[in-house]
Amino acid sequence: MSNLLRCDLLRVIKGRLHFVFPIAAAFSVFIVCINYIPSGADYLTFESVFFITTPLMPFLAAAFISLFVGQDYSDGTIRNKLIIGHSRVSLYFTNLISVTTVMAIIYFIHTVVTYIGAHLVYKYPISDSIMFAKIASINFLAILSICALFVAVSINFSNKTLCVIIMFAFVMGITIMHSYVRSALFEPEMISDYVVTADGITQSPEYPNPLYIAPGLKRQIFEFIQTLPMAQLADSSNGEFTPKVTHVLMNTVILALSSFGGCVLFRKKILNEVNFLDITDFLRSTAYSLRISTCKAASHPQKYPQYR
Repeated sequence: MSNLLRCDLLRVIKGRLHFVFPIAAAFSVFIVCINYIPSGADYLTFESVFFITTPLMPFLAAAFISLFVGQDYSDGTIRNKLIIGHSRVSLYFTNLISVTTVMAIIYFIHTVVTYIGAHLVYKYPISDSIMFAKIASINFLAILSICALFVAVSINFSNKTLCVIIMFAFVMGITIMHSYVRSALFEPEMISDYVVTADGITQSPEYPNPLYIAPGLKRQIFEFIQTLPMAQLADSSNGEFTPKVTHVLMNTVILALSSFGGCVLFRKKILNEVNFLDITDFLRSTAYSLRISTCKAASHPQKYPQYR
């Protein structure tokens, strides 16, 4: 397993495209600082700049993981690793460790660049370093749980394009759902209207809000959605995140279940199976086999009568 891990980390270092992802994380911090400075946003702090750009991490993880894990399928090295004696479990967890290591490096670069750009250059103050450390640690654990889920998807689907589509759709879907759930949970139980009359603006008597979600199963489901990793990152960017033990437990459970479930599925996966995801590769290999068969029949008609 150590040899596999060393090989994967060398592949990350030698792959020039992989350096795009830490550069994108650093560039996002620069864009945020540039956009807020002309407006005279004195209310910004180092923490707010850092957490505004943190929700970008799942998108970077989706692109990186699909390219990194999918390269084993496109190059055919995944079968070679199994042929020489490596187990599927070691192969799976090597990919997981490599991906989490790279994302930890990207997260560290993101933190350093934010500190240099927002605090040292643009003089945004640090309001509460202890609270920042708590929220940043929980956010990092949330990113790791998302990475574990993406590795489970990528290693069980050999089509890199489809993996990117699934992951981006998942991130966007969870983000949109969190926005809807968050607004629904903040609906007041009673509301009133303002009526403009000749005497001025008057307030009508309060009446029940039809959009209010009463305590019950539906509200419990919505509150559960608020504890998902993407929701934690979104709340942190809005400055409304309060670290709790439930957030740590949720991230840990998703990390463990994604790793275990992905490994179980990968152990049962037939690597040479042909399905609609690999139809292009199947047609290409079939055409190549037909060409070889035609050449054999033309050069040795007596030896290969079945190809005539």
